[in-house]
Amino acid sequence: MPYRESLHHWIVVRQLSNQQNAIVARFYRRSDAEGNQRFLQLHFPASKYAVMFNSTIGI
Repeated sequence: MPYRESLHHWIVVRQLSNQQNAIVARFYRRSDAEGNQRFLQLHFPASKYAVMFNSTIGI
């Protein structure tokens, strides 16, 4: 994982029908991620989005 990505721990994921998640965006602040989730949910109501904390540590 590049250093730049390691700084952005909050992610917005699109929940897919096969129990998998696709990362849509990464954020440094949780409030920014939640705002983006609300925007996506408003403009794309057929899809489901969730905010998650990405705690994977790159070695």
